Amino acid sequence: MSMPGRGRGGRRTAPRSALLAPLTALLVAACGSLPPALRPPNPDDPLHLATTDSYLRTHLDRDFQAISSSYVHQRTQADCSATSTAILINALRQVSGRADGTPVSEAEVLAAVGDPDWARAVADNGEGVSFAAYLGYLRRSLDAFGFRSARIDVFHPTEADAATRERLRHLLADSAHSANSFLLAVFDQGTLTGGEHVGHVSPIATYDPARRRALILDVDRGIRPYWADDDSLLAAMLFPDATDPSGNGLVRVSLPLGIAHLR
Repeated sequence: MSMPGRGRGGRRTAPRSALLAPLTALLVAACGSLPPALRPPNPDDPLHLATTDSYLRTHLDRDFQAISSSYVHQRTQADCSATSTAILINALRQVSGRADGTPVSEAEVLAAVGDPDWARAVADNGEGVSFAAYLGYLRRSLDAFGFRSARIDVFHPTEADAATRERLRHLLADSAHSANSFLLAVFDQGTLTGGEHVGHVSPIATYDPARRRALILDVDRGIRPYWADDDSLLAAMLFPDATDPSGNGLVRVSLPLGIAHLR
């Protein structure tokens, strides 16, 4: 089912301070919120954050570097699913020893899958894709680039009880610091940014368990990477969307341990 708004950008307002944990006084979610003199030299580069954030300075593990160095912004208002998939593929290529110095582009991902419905949905003025449809495109993308042994696990919360929060925190902590797995968040963007309520997909770079915050590599062209506390992330995944009954959640993609080159 095609879902209008999935992955679209919209007008942005200032982030809600109650929802977003600021990275530093220099980093906020909306790219136009700070005067040029106060902006970091390269604010769109997640690796730059390691020089400004105390947690990242001591947690530069391989998976963080792989996903962060693969980070790019989406090209259209509806292609967050394809952009996030390209980032994921490039990160997997790095940790599996298959990177050849030339990153896989979003266009190459779409061409490799060869599905006109996906290509049409993420084009300019496209409607985006539902969570359920995206899982299928993700599986086909992994297969197309030789990651047939990669495993996809889905965390699909339905309520904000204590057990769900604990499971979310365990998944974030376990996956974010694993050398063989990466997380993609499928969520309501407005809940985290204070902007328009639209379905969105973006990678999670890492998780700080002490402060209970996840670093979202938001692929929206108007958003910089930002920290979101896990309660807010859960709220963003639980936000109701009448246009997509398949809802939201986290997607974990894992490579088999000990396998450097997958065929």
